[in-house]
Amino acid sequence: MVGSVIVNVPVQSPCVPDAQYSDSTWGIWPDTAQNFISGNTGVYYEQIVNFKLPTDAGSLDPIYMVIL
Repeated sequence: MVGSVIVNVPVQSPCVPDAQYSDSTWGIWPDTAQNFISGNTGVYYEQIVNFKLPTDAGSLDPIYMVIL
């Protein structure tokens, strides 16, 4: 009889926030209007984009403000 063992090992990857965004409340970097690399069809393209999201959607638009 052939037996198999399934091992469930939780793996974690630490999240290390970039210090240059620590003073910002939320945003996307680089700004899509400035400092964004242009891409061309058929040419390898790579761009690192950082997102810092608000904890409440009401920070973006008061319509979504949660009142407790």
